[in-house]
Amino acid sequence: MLIWMSQSAYPTMIWQTYDYYYDLTGAYFGAKSACEPIHVQWNPASKIVKVINNKNYPLQEVTVEASIYNTDGKQIATKKATVKVAPTNISDVFTTMEDTTGLSFLRLKLYDHGKLLSANEYMVGDYTLLNKLPSSSVIITKKGNRTYTIKNNSTHTPAVGIRLQLKDSKGNQILPAIISDSYFSLMQGEEKEIKTDVDGQLVATAYN
Repeated sequence: MLIWMSQSAYPTMIWQTYDYYYDLTGAYFGAKSACEPIHVQWNPASKIVKVINNKNYPLQEVTVEASIYNTDGKQIATKKATVKVAPTNISDVFTTMEDTTGLSFLRLKLYDHGKLLSANEYMVGDYTLLNKLPSSSVIITKKGNRTYTIKNNSTHTPAVGIRLQLKDSKGNQILPAIISDSYFSLMQGEEKEIKTDVDGQLVATAYN
């Protein structure tokens, strides 16, 4: 089934969640995150962090954590709070990133007694400073069948906008292929588990 504006009729850079060649775009992963039934997000206009609960049961005593990182990929501030959210409802938690200069990275996480329910990230400030970030070092370790660990091995910079691709033995991209996440950022020493639905060589390319 094809949904209007989900894909383009010819190669293009706009209005698509997957492209002409069935490669998943950044919009696909953004929409995937935004549409999760339990979601933590930040409103850049009001600076308020919110928890959205689209389930038919309440969230009891869930913990929201907001962490701010600088352009070195180092955490410079953190904030936590516990909140209750009624079924099919939204709760405001706290404000963050009230004063922003330069470029910062905001990382949000929502936990239910240690279990991660939702995670979200934002780049805030002067985006042109992304072009001045040092080159990052991203390493991939295969953990098991179609399961990988992606790590930012840099000690001085975040790895921003990491794009993942599956390639065959000849270096050709394998399409279509579902990857659990892509176009994400990792701070200093941070790692992330990734799953794929087909076999191949996983390749990572960061913006920096």
